[in-house]
Amino acid sequence: MKKKKWIIIASVVVVIAVIAAAGTSGSDETQTPQAEEHVKTETKAPEQQEDFTLEGETQGAYDEYGMSYSITGSIKNNTDHDASYVQVTFNLYDAQGNQIGTALDNINNLEAGGIWKFDALGLEEGIASYRLVEISGF
Repeated sequence: MKKKKWIIIASVVVVIAVIAAAGTSGSDETQTPQAEEHVKTETKAPEQQEDFTLEGETQGAYDEYGMSYSITGSIKNNTDHDASYVQVTFNLYDAQGNQIGTALDNINNLEAGGIWKFDALGLEEGIASYRLVEISGF
């Protein structure tokens, strides 16, 4: 009789353990505690101004001898510190839209808030158009 008692007690413990395990296995997936509920709002970071920007229009033309192509314009240093070095680069294209070269200019010590009048030169023949690639500096 003592053996039967132990078997019954052991069976009851096993049944309780199985019920307890089955009862909690799915509950974590379907219930969301109040503390975890958050209201999500989208916030945008303020637009960051570029360190260097092209001011106004650019002009491109061959020199009087047709030896070099000059792209002129102005670049502003929008930072609050002097830039040790600034460079502007343009891709050069022929009449069919093929890239045939580059034109570039650079300057040292562009003052904070200063405007640089650049003159980027390209030495290729047959330049029909150009496109700004990059203004970089540090």
